[in-house]
Amino acid sequence: SPYLPSDVCEGGFLPMTYIDLQYGEIATIDALWVFKEEISEDRLKEGLELLLTELPSLAGRINSKRCGIDLTNDGVPFYLQEASGSWKDFPREIEPRNSYLDKPEILDMFNGTAPVMTVVLTHMMDGGCVLGVTVSHMVAGGNGFFAYVMPRFAAFVRTCDPSAITEKDL
Repeated sequence: SPYLPSDVCEGGFLPMTYIDLQYGEIATIDALWVFKEEISEDRLKEGLELLLTELPSLAGRINSKRCGIDLTNDGVPFYLQEASGSWKDFPREIEPRNSYLDKPEILDMFNGTAPVMTVVLTHMMDGGCVLGVTVSHMVAGGNGFFAYVMPRFAAFVRTCDPSAITEKDL
């Protein structure tokens, strides 16, 4: 079910360049993190809520006709699943890794019928977990995603209090 930011106004629009749209037609950024211990689902959701309040474009939908993002506040799908394996045996091949992600069709993202970001938390049988995040290349580049979005998300999850985050956390 979609996880919504708490205080974002609907109806806004964030323009993009046509280059952003061209990248988005061909790519998503897919990231997986493997943890030997469980992540609190509630803290993860709270951290996601804080992140979406700060970056509402991640909860919006692409509007390719207007060349931008409609800040619709439609949310980010957050899925829970269980796997029978151990975090120690996490697959090294690409294909099995896709089972830890929710990857909307790129054309659906481009047409605004699919979310631009998804989150999957997979609980492993030995108490570890895998966090999978997919985001459209239309709303984030690789450097921005790994250098800003995910560290900010992690800081929010750790503290669940945005006022407590310092530059050292980032």
